Amino acid sequence: MIPLRPSPWPAAIAVLLASAALGAEQSLCEPSRDIQVEIERAAASVPQNALFDQIAAPFRALRDRFPKDVFVHLRYQDAVADNGIEGHLKGMLAEYAKLRVEHPDDILYLYLYGRALEGRVTPLAIRTMNEILARDPHFAPALRTLAEIHGSTAFRNRKEERSARAMFRAACPGSVVARRPSPLPPHSTLFTDPNGKVDPNRERADVPGQVQRALQQDEWRLQRMRPFDWYGVAEKKQAVQELQFEYWKGWRILVQHYRRIGQPDEANQILAAMQQRLIGLQPDQNSKRFWAAVVSLLELYARGNQPDKIAETLARIEASMAAGPNRNGMDKLAQLKIRYGLN
Repeated sequence: MIPLRPSPWPAAIAVLLASAALGAEQSLCEPSRDIQVEIERAAASVPQNALFDQIAAPFRALRDRFPKDVFVHLRYQDAVADNGIEGHLKGMLAEYAKLRVEHPDDILYLYLYGRALEGRVTPLAIRTMNEILARDPHFAPALRTLAEIHGSTAFRNRKEERSARAMFRAACPGSVVARRPSPLPPHSTLFTDPNGKVDPNRERADVPGQVQRALQQDEWRLQRMRPFDWYGVAEKKQAVQELQFEYWKGWRILVQHYRRIGQPDEANQILAAMQQRLIGLQPDQNSKRFWAAVVSLLELYARGNQPDKIAETLARIEASMAAGPNRNGMDKLAQLKIRYGLN
């Protein structure tokens, strides 16, 4: 007689029933204790310095297990918004637009679609939340999202914020409204000093690595602003200019580093690249950015005892001004020529 093997089905069914039970406990104010444990477990599974796919995968898997739990969806949306780039953000919005179409009468999926718009097309997110509240004035997630939006700097509306907060408190006593947007990553400390100082406790050979990591950190900070309408055009432009300044500081650090360790060829390669970048900045000769770049480049040439390069750089700037004289620029150029004995 062939012995019977225990069937795997009872165990699988038990897992499905457990997942269904967890989903059935949903509250619209805060995640249930069991769902919170599942969310924390998913977060803990993400390795340090993970790439986007590694970050999003556990939350996507959790969403597949609990497709009707609002807090599971929100945690997935936050993982994408906080770690994704433009393509990831567009992909997530497409996902929730599709779910909304597939569930036209389900207020949950209308909310999730509107919430995916928060920070991306925020005026449409506001309209979607108001549409939800017209159907159900006590739908807590929409009240919370409206309070977040109207409390933000970009979309501040004190009257609407107070109204949404009061209704949310009534529906969910003790629950908290998050501040939007989430805090930006900090600037790299490498560039907080105007002269750009590397860490003296690190090996000298790691200086290029320090510069690269610092620039990557601040590139990522800018990326956390660019795709979102939490930040205005002027604020984004300023962030771009700050990053451009940091690139010039980083190049200066590298030139000084390579000279210090006796690798002048590497230093000169970076200087040549800086010279090319300066040519690209010449149409913007009124800007502080252009003249800060000029001063930085000339100082490096002076420290490297390269007077021919100083003369060449100033001659190029003077020639570019000939087509459209700039009084302010000509004055700055004259001052630099005097400083370097070329008047």
